[in-house]
Amino acid sequence: MKFKKTSLVMTTVMAVNIMSPILAYAEHLDFNSISSSDKDLKETLINCIENSPEIRYGKLARKGIRLDDKDLVREIIGLLRDSKMKEVPKGQEYKGYPHYISGKDFSVGFYSDTKNNIYNGCLYLRSKDSYSTKVFRTDKNIQDKIINLCKNSMKVTEEGYVGGLYYNDSKASMKVNSSISICDAGFARSKNVVLASADSVADSLSSAGLAGYLDAPILLSEREELNENLLNKLYDLKAENIHITSGSKMISDKVINKLKEKGFNIIDYSGRSRYDTSLNIAKKIGANIYSIANGEYFFDVPSIATYAYSTKTPILLTPKDKLRPDSLELLKKNAKPDRLKTGNGISTRAILVGGRSTLSDNIYRELVKNGIEANRLSGYNRLETSSVIIDKLFSNRTGYTYINYDKPMAGILASSIAAKNNKPVKLELDSFIEDNFAKYSKENSDNYIIG
Repeated sequence: MKFKKTSLVMTTVMAVNIMSPILAYAEHLDFNSISSSDKDLKETLINCIENSPEIRYGKLARKGIRLDDKDLVREIIGLLRDSKMKEVPKGQEYKGYPHYISGKDFSVGFYSDTKNNIYNGCLYLRSKDSYSTKVFRTDKNIQDKIINLCKNSMKVTEEGYVGGLYYNDSKASMKVNSSISICDAGFARSKNVVLASADSVADSLSSAGLAGYLDAPILLSEREELNENLLNKLYDLKAENIHITSGSKMISDKVINKLKEKGFNIIDYSGRSRYDTSLNIAKKIGANIYSIANGEYFFDVPSIATYAYSTKTPILLTPKDKLRPDSLELLKKNAKPDRLKTGNGISTRAILVGGRSTLSDNIYRELVKNGIEANRLSGYNRLETSSVIIDKLFSNRTGYTYINYDKPMAGILASSIAAKNNKPVKLELDSFIEDNFAKYSKENSDNYIIG
């Protein structure tokens, strides 16, 4: 099954019957009379599942997660074998299938209506030049059993291509949905989730290092309400611990309390300022390599975020001209002989991200004075700085994750999939993103792109 990604969601190439609006109930079907064509339909479905090299489970139009549990697949086949199945006559379909499993050249959607004892499915078969659909009903509710088996399995993988995604920053709810789409491209399950405010880029600046340390996705929250799509994503991930990087002015106590009521454990790293938050995260990680970035100028941070995620190291925020005393003390305390060898053979413990107009030479001199070996990575603008960081730190990259240079939040959110696939975030102009979006959205592309 080929997958195509558009806008905020990742859609599967499926027949319209799989995802059509619900139209009508089918008339009563007699399960005491099973025809040969009914038997053939059942065997076709079972054979599709048995012979497919992989099986995925998904909801609505989202790309499915791969089921790696062979016992679970056998259990699904057993449920199908133990049920009676009849084809639903044309014109009597019960359409609209919110859950599906898919494999090589097939998808099957499931729908259950326990109130009216309606247990339907739709098998979609695709060949090189054609496709066909068969709507069926079972005599008992195996649909919910199959769905629950898939939803609750921990042996799953999200390893589909990333292709092209779109970061919609028109309003908070759309930013939340965009963060979910980016998460979908890299995570099927995650015990830990890093949660930042959709309304504040500043709160997300230090998130990449923490997320890398936890091997977790970064998701966004609205300020005053617990977004329903976010909550459902947390459930899908089987998340237990929510690591908060935004203060109560950006993610309200109301949202936090609702998360607690839902059973999530809250770990709060937020401080009185973005500098305190970055320091709290740095102390938690306990690294001896630091990326130092300007806490007021956001646009260089996405370029270093992939590195922070992949090396599980913190991004420490600072004012332009002087390190805060508490940040300097942390750096001095963690001064160790271990040194990072960058792709250019440079040894360093502190990476200054950006030019002198972003981080002045006063900071560099302060580090050196205190015995902290430092190196500046910068260019004459944010685009060149992005290229310099990639050349120095990702000499063995397999491609790029192209990001709109004016959407820093998108680059921070994408740090997880960029790091996992060794395709560091690279900032580009609007025109480049527009001209190349279709090209790099293809499944066989060596690069990813987020518009």
